[in-house]
Amino acid sequence: MKLSHALLAFPIAIGMLASAGCAPTLDGAGSGGAGVGEAGVGEAGVGEDCEATVECREDLVCLPSSVCGRDGAGPDEECEVAEDCHEFLTCLPSGVCGDDGSGAGKTEEEVEREEELCAGEVQLASACEVSADCEAPMVCLPSGVCVGPNDPAYACDPIEDNNCQVPGESCINGLCVQFQATCETLDDCPDAHVCEVGQCKPQLDDSACADPAPGPALWGVYKTESVLHLREGLPSAVDAILDLAEDARDLVNGEVALGLGVFDFVVGAIVADLIKEYVPEYGIEIVEAVATLSDVLDTMTVSGTMTLQGQACDGNYRGSHDWTRVTFDLNGTEMSVLPEDLPGIDEVIPEEFDARYHCGDLLISKHRISNTMGGLIRWLVDTTSLAITGYSKIELAIGALVNCGSVSVAVADYVNANCPSNVDCSNAEDISKSACEALLAVGVSDISQALDDASVSMSLIKLNGVLPVDSDGTLGAGQWFGSLVGGDFPGTLSATKQ
Repeated sequence: MKLSHALLAFPIAIGMLASAGCAPTLDGAGSGGAGVGEAGVGEAGVGEDCEATVECREDLVCLPSSVCGRDGAGPDEECEVAEDCHEFLTCLPSGVCGDDGSGAGKTEEEVEREEELCAGEVQLASACEVSADCEAPMVCLPSGVCVGPNDPAYACDPIEDNNCQVPGESCINGLCVQFQATCETLDDCPDAHVCEVGQCKPQLDDSACADPAPGPALWGVYKTESVLHLREGLPSAVDAILDLAEDARDLVNGEVALGLGVFDFVVGAIVADLIKEYVPEYGIEIVEAVATLSDVLDTMTVSGTMTLQGQACDGNYRGSHDWTRVTFDLNGTEMSVLPEDLPGIDEVIPEEFDARYHCGDLLISKHRISNTMGGLIRWLVDTTSLAITGYSKIELAIGALVNCGSVSVAVADYVNANCPSNVDCSNAEDISKSACEALLAVGVSDISQALDDASVSMSLIKLNGVLPVDSDGTLGAGQWFGSLVGGDFPGTLSATKQ
């Protein structure tokens, strides 16, 4: 049975992500909201025209939009203008009240706190690895310190006034940054840099521009599509699995010596024919299927949503990115699953990140995605094993790759028929069976270890990215710069505002 046919026959859960949410209830009447007076005593209902509150029903007021409604409409309640909604919400394009990410719904205390943190007026002794470790809108510097984006001690302009005073600091994307120039992986470099040939280099050719910020308003919700070339970040882990696939291919082709010691010269070239005779039909298919992992990991597509929240620091945003679906091609068969449907992987929700407009680009800071794809390779291999062989684990399929009992009997028969007079061939069957089983045991152990190593390598992904910004705020085709445990990988990103 062909792999593509087997996978098509294997049930894969493919469905759309359904999410349901609930919002807190906000009391409409009172000091919040539109503040348009006491409830009316008229007959006009919600959304009906009015000039004064007395024209509305007793539980409604005449809103600033000249329609009857509740004073300070809550989430998902109808509205026409922002004043129709509770003071912490605004009127969305869909005609209901909600939070649009602009920051308009924040309390005065929240805005004041943001402004103080942004300007560095509040000093927090906060250590960090990424900006998610910092209180928004503070960002994390490569030195591991949370700072305000507009803090005069760190803010800089590479054209007008580069005020970086600490020796070794450079003005990068509007902030004074100190970092080592040499690197092994992306983790050693600051945001907006990549590690190339052992040196941290800017992602963009020119980080200086005449208008570094704030740029157009970019807050809102975006539909995203990413292609992650994970294979490039997994050189050793995936190579180990591919090497084992090659070894297994040699085995089923009879190109591996059983290690029969004194009997090797007797058996000679017939071992290949004997092994091939007792290899199950799935033998070649399963090892070739495992060998396709490299292609799968090089073209993985992630669909999701990205939300950018406006902040008091102009041109700076606090973002979040949800993964809703993972799609990849396995030997011509498209497989699309929810991340949480992959065994060993819970819902994938990357941590928050800082996003900063600079010189016509939106720079997405480095952020961690934990427990991400650790179980992906294992799931792929075991799913393929079940589809082709009927064994739920690849170890079981490898363990049954050769019928050692039948091979050992055949070897013993041949040895005994051709045994030299000076050689004791009475134990040929036991020796050949033990050698065959030992060979398979090593293969089982090696594939299990390789899958465990790959799982560890993919358990933590770090990403930072860049998206070009048009003058109208549209985001163009962007790039991801990612790292895994042991290596870096590239990716592409598109984001369309909803």
